[in-house]
Amino acid sequence: ASFYNRSLFDDRLKIQAARKVILEYTDDLELVAAFMPAYTARLSEDTSLLLYGSKVHANNEVQKPRSAVLTDYYKDREEAQRHYEKFWSIYERLPKKGVVYDPCIFPWYKVELTPSKVICELAFNAYVLQDEEKITQAARLLGEISVEFSDENACCVIMASKGYPSHYEKGFEISIPKELKDKVFVAGASRSEDKLYTNGGRVLGVTEIANTLSEAVAKAYADVEKIDFANAYWRKDIGKRALDAAEGK
Repeated sequence: ASFYNRSLFDDRLKIQAARKVILEYTDDLELVAAFMPAYTARLSEDTSLLLYGSKVHANNEVQKPRSAVLTDYYKDREEAQRHYEKFWSIYERLPKKGVVYDPCIFPWYKVELTPSKVICELAFNAYVLQDEEKITQAARLLGEISVEFSDENACCVIMASKGYPSHYEKGFEISIPKELKDKVFVAGASRSEDKLYTNGGRVLGVTEIANTLSEAVAKAYADVEKIDFANAYWRKDIGKRALDAAEGK
């Protein structure tokens, strides 16, 4: 079920189903691990929009974090409190190295649950609740979040508003294909009625990872061509110097 849930086109349905499973079957770490990717599908985007409004100024100074509207994320405060308690329970029972189920249902399907994922969810929930005790509790765990490095190559192409860094227009709707949502970092944008609109100079960071740099560059530019917003502009030479150096030019 988790495999097919992650394939749902509608993020809201995907998250709703995953939330129901995780909150009702918290004691089953395998089920939690299987549905966690779908449940946290928008965590990074929601965190960015919540803390910074996805607005980064030209001088790289982010604006003051804004206050959370609890009902944007939960039905009411009681549900948010229950959510925190459930994830705290998961954290307490989860081994420090996390859990991996490979295979999970299908021979090719692998799921993993790490303390880092749970801690990020706890921290986000605590901030939304604006509960000082929970914020302090979650903050003490931040040092346990692990960062993994890869030997693969990455390329990030910035899609900017035409005219940046001088004068540029804002307020254009951004269209990002569903299959690219995990490859696009939202920066100069704002959300209104579940749609994204340009709201800054450096709008999106379109990122791809591949075995070679040339592959990563080609894939990133191919992704850029699939994204649409008015007055979009991007450099055509990203990665050129690195590629030239690798070829001895």
